[in-house]
Amino acid sequence: TALAVGLSTALILGALIIQTRYIASKIDKLQKSIDEISADIHAQNILYYMDKISSYFGMIESARILMLESSLKEEIKDIAVILLANISCKRNELFLFLDNLLPIADNEKLISKRHYELIIDFVHIVLDLLPKSIYIEKELYTHIDKFNAADFILSESTNCYHMLLKDYKQWFNSQYKQAI
Repeated sequence: TALAVGLSTALILGALIIQTRYIASKIDKLQKSIDEISADIHAQNILYYMDKISSYFGMIESARILMLESSLKEEIKDIAVILLANISCKRNELFLFLDNLLPIADNEKLISKRHYELIIDFVHIVLDLLPKSIYIEKELYTHIDKFNAADFILSESTNCYHMLLKDYKQWFNSQYKQAI
């Protein structure tokens, strides 16, 4: 009887060890899959933000290029008007996107820490480049002799930028207070 109990106990312990190793290997495989999915999602997030920013700043670069040769001023007027309309739409889209992005960054249930960092980097980059791009947009208006439009765009865009910057500072200060 003692031999049977000892053998039974040894078999049960052996089975537990084998099952534990099996479950551990499955958990490792699952963790690798999760890491791959996480990397893919992070890459998709990066591509999404790059798309948001590259569309607008691509148009800004086109505006800058149109102003390089002043002798072509009359020839580019028609192109510039269309480009400026598109730039205006993309600029406002970017302002609204940033305005709506910050509250989402607060929600820890929706985004990971890694995505949070990506959002912060994106906002910093855009806030750094927006004044420069607004200036180029204004200069293209001036280049095609739309002086009143240039002043209006500069004024309105500057106001929107300052409001966005103020909101960002308030948001960032609240994040700092929460962290403390």
